[in-house]
Amino acid sequence: MEVLSKFFASVYTVISDDVLPVLQKKSISHKMDQITISNESVSKLLHDLKLSKSAGPDDIHPCVLKELASQLSTPLTLIFRSSLSTGKLPCSWKSANITAVYKKGDRKDPSNYRPVSLTSVVCKILEKLFMITLSTITRRMN
Repeated sequence: MEVLSKFFASVYTVISDDVLPVLQKKSISHKMDQITISNESVSKLLHDLKLSKSAGPDDIHPCVLKELASQLSTPLTLIFRSSLSTGKLPCSWKSANITAVYKKGDRKDPSNYRPVSLTSVVCKILEKLFMITLSTITRRMN
């Protein structure tokens, strides 16, 4: 893994933090209080999880979430609502396990691998709920 780590580090650009980019000022058209999360929507996303996906740093595998969807939808809904109202995420949701995935060619050549970030499946569900809601709000505005 050390060889892959060195290779991946060598192909990325190091950005100096001496000069920060100037960001354009934009008005926010969607407020967080417009996002509603229901037990039904959480339950549906849990039932729709692909079992072939890997667990993230929180070690919660999608098959556990899918199997226990009816028991977990209410507590997860409460956690998601709390996260949106406070603007905070659990630490493990902000972490990722980086792994190398083979592309093609010589398996001994580090350039034939790509890094993949394995993030929390539970956090991905929150992200989906967020994106679904924003999409719905945007459609209503048009």
